[in-house]
Amino acid sequence: MKLEFWEDGGELYAEWEPQPHFVGWENVLHGGIQATLMEELAGLII
Repeated sequence: MKLEFWEDGGELYAEWEPQPHFVGWENVLHGGIQATLMEELAGLII
């Protein structure tokens, strides 16, 4: 996913713009992609 994280005042941030092929239903992000994003974050903070 190539996420880049940064910290600002004790808060952790990342920005990511999903591509159209990540959408499972109109304007709804596919659940597998949501899980992958959470896994990326979990791997960073553990």
